Amino acid sequence: MNEDKNISLFYNKLKSSRKALNIDLEKISSETKISINHLKAIESGDYNIIPRTYLRLFIKTYAQYLNLDYQEILNNYEIESQGKNKKTSIDSKNIITKKIKKNNIKTLPKFTTYDSFYIKPKKIIQVIILFSFLISTYLLVSFISKKQIDSIENNTEVNFNKNEETNFIENEKTNFIENVLLNSENFNQNNLVKTDSFKLNKKIGSEYTFQISTKEKTKIYISYNDKDGNRKEKCNLITKKDELIKYSFSNTVYFDLLSAKDVQVSINNSSINKYLGKEDFSIRGSFEPQKKQLYLEFYSR
Repeated sequence: MNEDKNISLFYNKLKSSRKALNIDLEKISSETKISINHLKAIESGDYNIIPRTYLRLFIKTYAQYLNLDYQEILNNYEIESQGKNKKTSIDSKNIITKKIKKNNIKTLPKFTTYDSFYIKPKKIIQVIILFSFLISTYLLVSFISKKQIDSIENNTEVNFNKNEETNFIENEKTNFIENVLLNSENFNQNNLVKTDSFKLNKKIGSEYTFQISTKEKTKIYISYNDKDGNRKEKCNLITKKDELIKYSFSNTVYFDLLSAKDVQVSINNSSINKYLGKEDFSIRGSFEPQKKQLYLEFYSR
């Protein structure tokens, strides 16, 4: 009963909390980069349309956005998943057992030792020996095949490592083949390396400039808070090399960078790249002008 209650509360808690905060799904989707269809599926408990790889991440991100205990939410999700898997397993087992019983009733003949269908013990032993030989042969062939597959995979991995430097440029181009814009998958919480914040010793007036110069082809997302505090998207781009993106803001600006090494970022014409580090991390950051505070999250690529 407790598990059923938790499951019910799990669905209702996310939805009721969102409604209590008077937040619509469009706003959550825009700020978390989770599609509305996936958010609706989470609230209804129908996960068939959500890739299994990202389901726990989406639930965690949604719960964090609503300032809920995401660990409790994930635990309730696990209880639900285990309950469904257990029920499916029991139902499948019962169906198989019923089929076996039914087949036994139909196929087992009634006969005596004098029946013409009586099988001699010698024949039974021969059948057992033949069956054991076939099983042993099958296992041996399977083992040899697996060794061959492992050998091929190891050779492939060695060849890849040897050609890794040569293929670097081609791999970089692959990131842009589908022309997919930045989204939450680029900032998976499992890839979060560290977070940091810095106080900028700069003079910030009622309006400031925020600009990004690209050193290589890359991806950039910029949004900001309007005068009413609402989050607005400014741009979501796949840029070319040597492009300049420059905007003026008066409130908080948010920015996502695919690669810290591919850009030069400035606030009021003063570079902040020293805060972005020397590693080639993806970065999700924001700048709050009233506090002159720079917030950064570093993700492995």
